[in-house]
Formats: sequence, structure tokens, C-alpha cells
Amino acid sequence: MEIWTKLLSDLFSDTVGIASFSVIALTFIIVSVLISMFIVKSR
Repeated sequence: MEIWTKLLSDLFSDTVGIASFSVIALTFIIVSVLISMFIVKSR
């Protein structure tokens, strides 16, 4: 049973890491799009 809990915890931590990275990347993309739109509008 210990092996399964270790595998699950490893998988969970990997998933959390990927999810947090995706959220950061998504936020960065949204901010970049908003900034570019703002620059285009101000011209």
C-alpha cells in the first residue's frame, strides 16, 4: 500500500506543478494580449 500512496502523491505533486505552471503561463499570455491591445488602441 505504501508504494501506491507514494505513486499517488508523486502524481499529485506533478499535476499540481503542471497546473500552477499552466496558470502562470495563461496569466502571462492574457496580460501580454491586453497590453498589446492597449498599445494598438492608444495609437
